[in-house]
Amino acid sequence: MRIDISPSIHLGGEETILCRQQTTNPDITLYSSWFCPFAQRVWAYLEELVERDIIQYQWIEINPYETRSDGGCTKQPLSIDAKRQQYPDFVDVSPRGLVPAINHDGFGVNDSMVICEYLSDVFEPSRQRTDDGRNHGILQPWNVQERTKVRIFWEHISSQVIPCFYRLLMTADQAGREDAHVKLLAGLRYANNFMLSISSSGFFLGEGRYSLADLSLAPWWFRFLCVLGPYRNFQVPNTEEYARLHLWWQAMLNCKSFCRTLVSPERLMENYEEYSDGTATSEIARTLLGSRAIPRNPAKIDSFVGKPLEA
Repeated sequence: MRIDISPSIHLGGEETILCRQQTTNPDITLYSSWFCPFAQRVWAYLEELVERDIIQYQWIEINPYETRSDGGCTKQPLSIDAKRQQYPDFVDVSPRGLVPAINHDGFGVNDSMVICEYLSDVFEPSRQRTDDGRNHGILQPWNVQERTKVRIFWEHISSQVIPCFYRLLMTADQAGREDAHVKLLAGLRYANNFMLSISSSGFFLGEGRYSLADLSLAPWWFRFLCVLGPYRNFQVPNTEEYARLHLWWQAMLNCKSFCRTLVSPERLMENYEEYSDGTATSEIARTLLGSRAIPRNPAKIDSFVGKPLEA
């Protein structure tokens, strides 16, 4: 299977993890899993804070799944008791045993959106004046209307794009896959048009205005390339309907802190194998499907699309 990733893209994820695991006296402890796109949202935010010399954080790798006899990955989740035994500090800050989670001065926060908003409240107290005269925090605009647009975009990605990604990957029925493909592209067209109504190039908010809106989608766009592409032959069409999103992705690839969170595409593809063959029983799989087995009839998954999905 071919992974459509340009060789010019700097993939620094594994190197970053090794570096952050060695951090001493961190401001924040991040409990994460290298493969998790929800966790990558928070990871990229923390890397931007490091880039600006605001914090240092320590990475604690959490493997929430059982491992195969050969040491390979599965998507068969550990019980919460097993997680508590292996990672007691992690479960203290994430009682459901889900990544991402952080510990900041003894205060635990979990859920990617909640963590990102917490980081914004704590570490973005000073306003930075942009060239166009608007106040803009590090990853959050201070203008109330712009912040609202960021939240609307995040919610759209969470409810209309992410579930379709997993549905296309996990559904065994060909008709179900085709329906998921149509709905995923519809969600992306809406995202394209919404982004275009905000700005014509660069990040969601425009050139040089990196924000949480960008982090809402970027981890999954990367997985479009290295997971959905190889397993389901999925591509975002290079047409006018998606042109703004393609420009946006180029801006993301020029963002150094984000690129430091891009892991090996080959490792990611292997990690998602159980999603693609219908044997995964992870939290996401159970939430989407409502059972431990992938139904041949995709109706169960249809009922989920449009509802928020979070880690």
